[in-house]
Amino acid sequence: MIIGFVFSVTTLFLSRFTRRAPIFEPLLLCTAPILTYTLSDSLIMSAPVGVLTSGIILGKYGHLNVSGSFFSLVINLNRTQFGDI
Repeated sequence: MIIGFVFSVTTLFLSRFTRRAPIFEPLLLCTAPILTYTLSDSLIMSAPVGVLTSGIILGKYGHLNVSGSFFSLVINLNRTQFGDI
């Protein structure tokens, strides 16, 4: 749980500085849970709990730091994958 908190707070802090390079926003937001899982599993801690903690924190506060182009990218990817719902 602590590892998920640390990775998500670090990701939120770094995402504040990606306004000029929006390509790094999805990279940061998608790799934080993966790194949380990997490090938690390596340290023999509960990896799913770490990923859940990271997801809750990034879901709650992540939208404040990302640009609108990231949301349009996610919407377009969802339309491509699942069609218009």
